[in-house]
Amino acid sequence: MRLADLFWNLFVRTGSVTAYLLYKRFQAPALKN
Repeated sequence: MRLADLFWNLFVRTGSVTAYLLYKRFQAPALKN
């Protein structure tokens, strides 16, 4: 499982904004910092 998927699942379960932001960060292409 990718980190993005892990954080997405965490967001769905907890509603954590932090988890969502981490999800977006890991979803972004590697070159896009």
